[in-house]
Amino acid sequence: MKEKGNNFFKEKLYQKALKSYNSGIDSIKMLPKTIKKETTQEQFQHAEPILLPLYLNKALVLIKTEKWLDVLLTTKLIFQMDPENLKALYYRGLANLRMKYWTDATVDLKLLVKREPQDAVFRGLYEEALAGFKVAQTKIKNKFVNMFEQMKNMEDKQILKEKKQEKLLLKQQRLLEESKNKKFNFDSDSSQEDSQPFSEVDIKKKFDDLIQGIDIDLNEQPNLLTLLSSK
Repeated sequence: MKEKGNNFFKEKLYQKALKSYNSGIDSIKMLPKTIKKETTQEQFQHAEPILLPLYLNKALVLIKTEKWLDVLLTTKLIFQMDPENLKALYYRGLANLRMKYWTDATVDLKLLVKREPQDAVFRGLYEEALAGFKVAQTKIKNKFVNMFEQMKNMEDKQILKEKKQEKLLLKQQRLLEESKNKKFNFDSDSSQEDSQPFSEVDIKKKFDDLIQGIDIDLNEQPNLLTLLSSK
């Protein structure tokens, strides 16, 4: 199955190659269940190590077809068999990079460069991952900054609103107190005020400029009584 899959791979028949590799993997994984008495332990031990290259070839086919999530799943199985496998590290780092998993890609490719410092391809991929990681970090930072600014603006608006409401309430209370204790001043030599009622502006002005010690003759001010009763 491996050789058949390799031939398909060389011809760029990737789906057929993948099918061949999967068939080979399934066959080997079924050996413990179907092993016959005449199958020697040595034969079985020779069959088992074929899994590793089959998985590696499968991962390469998945890279060619850009099935990045499947690459990650396949390399996970490879690392279970060989935790130090360099090809699997490269495949996983490339898959993380293409899926924009910047943190994982940076970690994998940095380790890859450390193990193969002279490889220009590995170094280029690491620099690409590092650049993507920095851009992603900047975006996250800006997002949080904008979020906090919006929260602060909302808080400032709420404080301003509460202050306005408090100011309005105090003004209403002050006017209420003034209205309870109000006294109106009438000029003795003014004949116009005897015949014309006070406007709201006049009344507010009287509130601010009260003259003490003058009693109001209510019988002589019918218009004022009418005005007050209408309020």
